[in-house]
Amino acid sequence: MEYKYRILNCEEVYHGFFKITRYLVDFQYFSGGWSGALARECLGTGGVVAALPYDPNTDEFVFIEQFRIGLLAAGEKPWSVEIVAGFMDKANESPEQCIQRELQEEIGTPAEELLPVMRYFASPGGSGAVTHLYFARVDVNKIQPLTGLHEEGEDIRVMRVSRQQAQRWLQEGVIRNATLLLALQAFFLRDRVSLFK
Repeated sequence: MEYKYRILNCEEVYHGFFKITRYLVDFQYFSGGWSGALARECLGTGGVVAALPYDPNTDEFVFIEQFRIGLLAAGEKPWSVEIVAGFMDKANESPEQCIQRELQEEIGTPAEELLPVMRYFASPGGSGAVTHLYFARVDVNKIQPLTGLHEEGEDIRVMRVSRQQAQRWLQEGVIRNATLLLALQAFFLRDRVSLFK
């Protein structure tokens, strides 16, 4: 099957912390015929990196907690337990270089080893951002308890979480961040002994 579409118009309609682009598109239906001109907004494009820090010597993960406006807007407690993540917003920086920088900024130490897990689109119905997910071998004795770039308004609490506690949080529905959920599920589907040799 050949997939056909046309971009009739494309314009940036907002540029703040995020960029919003409005597209006017037309695409061919699976049943034949064309959709006609449809307006669609897209929140950001480009890359995002994320890493699940893990210390195989202590069998612990490193999670972070920080304020998130999306949770506040949803009427939830606005502090989110997450993994290290960030936008690929530096020119000529590879995903690996970017996640190492984010690890240093958010937990106080870079990874001793990075293992690529997957690339995925978290919300392709309205965002063009692709996430590069990694497992990061770290030494938990090198992490800092409080981090974040104050010039970016970050205030981050860093926490060590045992594998057993992370499994309980998964089973009990405590974790509300999709990237952390996906990273933990990917981790537990693999043989953790062979991850970092």
